[in-house]
Amino acid sequence: MRLLHLAQCDAGSLQLMARRDLPSNADTSASYELPGIALISRDGAAQLLMAPGESSDVERFPIRRAGKKTALRFAVGEPGRRGTIWRLWASRETDDVYLGSRHTAREAKMSLHQSGDWRFQIVDPERPKTVRLHDFEGTPDGRIIHRWARPKPNAVGWTHAVSIVLPAHHLVTIPDDGVRWDDVRWCPAPRPGAQVEFQVKIVSPDRGVVSYRELIESGGRLAVMDALQLASGDVAIVLALTVVTTEDEAAEIARYEEKARLGVPPATDFDRSPQLGPRHLVFGHDPDGRPRYYDLAFTVDPG
Repeated sequence: MRLLHLAQCDAGSLQLMARRDLPSNADTSASYELPGIALISRDGAAQLLMAPGESSDVERFPIRRAGKKTALRFAVGEPGRRGTIWRLWASRETDDVYLGSRHTAREAKMSLHQSGDWRFQIVDPERPKTVRLHDFEGTPDGRIIHRWARPKPNAVGWTHAVSIVLPAHHLVTIPDDGVRWDDVRWCPAPRPGAQVEFQVKIVSPDRGVVSYRELIESGGRLAVMDALQLASGDVAIVLALTVVTTEDEAAEIARYEEKARLGVPPATDFDRSPQLGPRHLVFGHDPDGRPRYYDLAFTVDPG
């Protein structure tokens, strides 16, 4: 487990994509295990298909191609009471995908390289002003925080890249949160005892459907935050799963909270002003070894 401290993140607002009718020749809809999601490609353009339920029509959404000014921005909560605002972007020429805090991505980011070399790293060791590492020894080049190989896709072409979890009680008030808020997609705040898990996936279109029936039937919520079509035609997609925090994960979060509390940097080294929205990013793993990070507040709101 490693700990990263992030300073101020920007804020923004939800932008909904317009609905388009599903063409009659889109036979993908016939194979849905509802509710489900699929990615298809038509004339080189990726599209997202969503079937909310058996009584609902399949909806189709266009997906933007990666390029300049196409970064995805997403967060939990609302301006003034939120978690970290995340920024995901991709190369126009390759399938390299990047993810970081909107305010600190120039200092530390995740790099999902097309080569399969995936990592979280310091971008410039000489530059960090708003990022501080706790108990960080680094690698021989002094920059890599965490490194892993791209896993194999599942049977329908979905590759899990990373999860970022925000527990409900780590959604905190940021006084005078005057940062930009008009370009962020917001996931509603989870109720007490629940959490939002952002999942970043890399998907090969036209391979089949992913069903979320079990999640929905168990009382969870699923939202597609946004997606980008990569150079190869594959798609980087961000999902938000809202679920009740299990007892085991609550115990794990409590352990991370204690680790974070003990690792709070001194005010002389790191600006902890509440209006800057400082956060901890704690590095953990799913039971199967996949990266799972926890977005924790420096100070939890009372009550």
